[in-house]
Formats: sequence, C-alpha cells, structure tokens
Amino acid sequence: MDQKMQFVSLAATGRFTVTQLCEDFNISRKTGHKWLSRYAAEGGQGLSNLSRRPRGCSHQTTADPKKGSGLNSCSQIERDG
Repeated sequence: MDQKMQFVSLAATGRFTVTQLCEDFNISRKTGHKWLSRYAAEGGQGLSNLSRRPRGCSHQTTADPKKGSGLNSCSQIERDG
C-alpha cells in the first residue's frame, strides 16, 4: 500500500503526468487511474487490496434441498401426475 500512497501523493503534486508516474512505478496507466479514482472516492482506505473472491456462483444449487431449484424431481412428478 505504500507504493500506492506514494503514487497518489506524487500525482497530487502536479509535477508529473500519470503516464510518467506509471512508467516509473512499472504499472499500467489503467492501474494508475484506478488507484487515483479509488483514492478520490474512498481516501486511503480505497488503496487497500480488495478481495478477488467471486460474490456468487451462477450454477450453485441451494443448500436447502426443500427449497429446490424450481425444477420438479421425479418423485414430485409422480405425485402430481
């Protein structure tokens, strides 16, 4: 996080362009702009590493088999049929 804070501090001075700073810090311009926008939105907390864990899984089934996935099981079809 020190590298990110140093990047943001140098960018705030206005003496360097984002492109120059990105070259010096060996990061892409996309990453540099991402750090600057996170800092602008959230301050120092925005520079902390974010989780890369997915928020959900589209093909995951429900944990409770009673709730089901909306599909009819064979035994339910026989009862209803």
